[in-house]
Parts: sequence; C-alpha cells; structure tokens
Amino acid sequence: VTVTLNTLPENTLIDVPDLCEGEDFTMIAETDGDSFEWQDLTGTISGANDLSLEILESGTYAFVSSNAGCETSTEFEVIFNEVPMADLGGDQSACLGFPVEFSVPDENGNEYEWTLDGNTISGETSSSLTIEDVDGIYGINITNEFGCEASSVADVSFNQPPSLMVNEATASYCEGSSAT
Repeated sequence: VTVTLNTLPENTLIDVPDLCEGEDFTMIAETDGDSFEWQDLTGTISGANDLSLEILESGTYAFVSSNAGCETSTEFEVIFNEVPMADLGGDQSACLGFPVEFSVPDENGNEYEWTLDGNTISGETSSSLTIEDVDGIYGINITNEFGCEASSVADVSFNQPPSLMVNEATASYCEGSSAT
C-alpha cells in the first residue's frame, strides 16, 4: 500500500489599502497550489482564473487554492470608501459690500483647505468661507479620514454698485428727507 501525503497549499495576498470610490484595485495572490479560484459571497467568480483579480465593489472575497484535493481558502475584505462632497455651486458675482459665502457639508474627520488662485488661504480650515471683496478663483480641497479627496472651484467677482447722479438744479426734495 502506497500512502501519499498531500500538503495544504500556502496562499499569500497583498495587503488591501484604503480605497476610495472610483478607484481601481487588483488583488494579487501567490500560491504553491496546483489549482485555484476566486470567490465572492455568491460563490466562484466566473472567468477569474489568474493570480490577480480586478475588484470594482466593496465586499468579502476569497482566494482558494488546492493540491490534489487539499484546499486552503484565504478570505479578505475590500472597502471602497465614500468620497467627500465638494461642490461650490458655480461662479458667483456680487456688489462690493455684499459678501459671498461658500459652504460644503461639515463631515466629522474631514480636513478642509481653501485656496485663492491656487494658493492656500492661511487659517481657513472650516467647511465654510466668507469672501468680502477679493476677486479670484476660489477652491476647496477636502480630504476625509480614509484619504479620499474631492475638490471644487468657483470664480468670484465683485462689481462696483451703480452710482446715482443727481442734477441739483432740477432736483426736488421733500422736507425732512435727504439724498446721498
């Protein structure tokens, strides 16, 4: 009688990094197994027969390898984190003396950086910005706790209010009123 001792295959997977929605991720496996497959929660992933698997959505996955019927399953989870919301709503113009305010959702863990013409505005790290009278291209850069980033820009211009010219020779005023 001949007895053959088959060993369990060893699997090694790369680490799953912090990922953001819209990014690509490819899991790479190494194994000494004779055959292998990739699985998700629904079962074997059809057509996934390489040592790499392109993953497009969050979920629990497994790399399963075998040696003559002896299987090793290595499970891993992939999470595509939400990208922060950055939308300044488009270009703005206002009369001098009337401020423009931009605001984005204030999410816990987010870092906010405001810019004017591409340069960081020192000290402006909140989720809102009030602009009094400086024209330019304003921007917001938001980074969340997972390193996911979003940005938005808007052109802001301030206009001189219209002036009123009064010809004093023909103007009339009511008693007790003033004209400026």
